[in-house]
Amino acid sequence: MNFNLLSKYRIQLMGLAALMVIVCHAPQYGVAMPYTLGKLLARGGLGVDIFLFLSGLGCWYSLSKGVNLKHWYQKRFIRIFIPYFLMQIPFWLWRFSIGSFSLSEEFLVFSTIEFWTRHIGAWYVALLLPLYIITPAIYRLFLLKNRFLIASLFVVVIIVVCMLNINMFAGKEHEILKNLQWTFGRVPSFIIGMALAPLVKRGVNVNKVVLVILPILIYYVINKLTCHEANTEWCLVLPTLTVYVILLEKLNKASYVYNFISWMGLVSLESYLANIYLCATIKKIVMPLRDDYTILTGGYLEYTIVILFGILLSYLINILSKQIILKFHVSN
Repeated sequence: MNFNLLSKYRIQLMGLAALMVIVCHAPQYGVAMPYTLGKLLARGGLGVDIFLFLSGLGCWYSLSKGVNLKHWYQKRFIRIFIPYFLMQIPFWLWRFSIGSFSLSEEFLVFSTIEFWTRHIGAWYVALLLPLYIITPAIYRLFLLKNRFLIASLFVVVIIVVCMLNINMFAGKEHEILKNLQWTFGRVPSFIIGMALAPLVKRGVNVNKVVLVILPILIYYVINKLTCHEANTEWCLVLPTLTVYVILLEKLNKASYVYNFISWMGLVSLESYLANIYLCATIKKIVMPLRDDYTILTGGYLEYTIVILFGILLSYLINILSKQIILKFHVSN
């Protein structure tokens, strides 16, 4: 497979990753399904690792152009915070209308402080903020000759640190460290994306069997050695992307399916945010009614509403975000 296909289909791959995240939240939400199917759909959390891998590619590409760091940071954080802020508004209004709005609580959640202290909020956004801050430093390290050795050391250190027993700590410090371990255990996907970016740009050809079999073998070995305590989803990113690229190559580029996947890639951040916020909101509304209405049994109707309203909300927030971002760039 030509590695450049990962760049060619970057938007579509993000769209598939967004759909994986939506699917994986179904069993977490409580949608009734067979145990095996629930375990299979839960693996859709790998979509976040795909986001991180592709984000690593994108960061390397943008930094390799020699951009001004101030403008680079500005562009990255604006792209996150404008849709992130706009997505809060309808949910703030809803909580205000039912009398459950707390300015201090909403600030803690929006600022991501609440995630690090109590594991509440959009953890993906909470991770991106510190990760983007250190990305230029990682990029400079990867300009050295031993890029893959440095990346490997990064991954090993992250695995070891995220496996450390932190039960020796107590109180909020314990919770913060636990959340740091849980979140930064996904960072290897981003590191690998940055390390492979030059190969993707050059369009290096790699054997598909190697891209699939070798990472799965690494996944198996790490899980055996660590007794499943380490986050190893990043091992499955390249095999999954290889399969997705093969499928995208066979899809009709003018088909509704291809166009929908492409659109989902453009609103991937918005769809993630809409899904997690709608899951929490719809559950609060519906839970008291479940015993009285059989139509709510199994959570099928609820999660269908979450998906449909999530798509609509993603569309509206994305349109509004693009207009604001465009005006911001014009004014600067």
